[in-house]
Amino acid sequence: MKREWEVIGVERFQNRWLYLAVFTATLGNLSFGYALVYTSPVIPELQQSPDPLLRLDDYKASFFESIFTLGVVFGGLTTMLLNDLLGRKLTIMLSNVPSVLGFAIMGSAQAVWMLDLGRALTGIAGGMLSGTVPVSRFSCSELSQRHIYKPMLIAVFMRIFQQFSGITVFLVNMQIIFDSTAVILAGCQDAVLVGAIRFLSVSVAAWLMDKAGRRRLLFVSGVIMSISTLSLGVYVKLDEFKYNHTSINASFENMAHLTAQHLLQHKTTNWLTIIPLISVMVFIFGYALGWGPITWLMMSEILPLKVRGFASGLCVVVSWVTAFILTEFFLQVKHTFGLAVPFLFFCAVSILGIIFTAFCIPETRKRTLEQIQDMFQNPKAPRVVENN
Repeated sequence: MKREWEVIGVERFQNRWLYLAVFTATLGNLSFGYALVYTSPVIPELQQSPDPLLRLDDYKASFFESIFTLGVVFGGLTTMLLNDLLGRKLTIMLSNVPSVLGFAIMGSAQAVWMLDLGRALTGIAGGMLSGTVPVSRFSCSELSQRHIYKPMLIAVFMRIFQQFSGITVFLVNMQIIFDSTAVILAGCQDAVLVGAIRFLSVSVAAWLMDKAGRRRLLFVSGVIMSISTLSLGVYVKLDEFKYNHTSINASFENMAHLTAQHLLQHKTTNWLTIIPLISVMVFIFGYALGWGPITWLMMSEILPLKVRGFASGLCVVVSWVTAFILTEFFLQVKHTFGLAVPFLFFCAVSILGIIFTAFCIPETRKRTLEQIQDMFQNPKAPRVVENN
């Protein structure tokens, strides 16, 4: 009896350390997520900063946003070497150094270059966290084999569609988007609501993933994202037309002396102003339901073990380079062509993602890794269809 209690005590002690290890690991993801969306409330404040050395225009704000993604790419590539030299545990611990330095530099910044440097360092830390995967050795000739290059291409294009859907742009510019769409609530309050929806939708996706299947969730996710970005783009376009029409009428009524704030007060505020909030919340829900988690999951399922480390690193690089392009030019496109253009572009990409899912992405639910690899090696072989 005493022996049994000793065993139970040891198991409880080990479980406590396990829980602590899991909690510590999640802190890294928390830090990465916070660093990613850090610019959402900060850029509107810096654009109105009384200090000219810290004030951001659209070009400086775009670079402040996008340099994070370049840091992630650099950190991810560096980690491929550090994994072999130090091991994954020490690499994860080392990632805290650029994270702490980055936030400290941004918090004490006296000039824009210090903001950019701190932002880049937090990106490097995020890349080090996301890049802690084992790197496999392989020959270049293996990449020409169909069962290797085809799943790699699928994984890469899934990451391209994932980023070009606009998710990173939404996350790092959320308050700017809400402040620019005359939404019914303050931009910071809307961002909090969207964050809560994101948390809930991830929980729903985790529950549905093995019940509904990967392809089905990708279809549903793509439809939801395309409808939400279309509604947002149409709303913004109509709102811009309405604002221009109001401004023209105001000029005929000898109201040219009115400030932008006075003109803004003439815009009708009714229940329609909740559309941007609902659209963004639905978009975040749709993304977290499919194209967010399933892209990562299928990358681990379809990539051959021989090239999984290399292919995973390639996917991460492609993903964040794409994110850099979008975040670098979003505010400039908004300033030049209006806010509706990028939203309609995101809608078109989501529709293309649906088509890509229909013709290129296989269903991997209830299939072992060996069955998935055989599916790429012998595409014409008969398959046993699993019942739901």
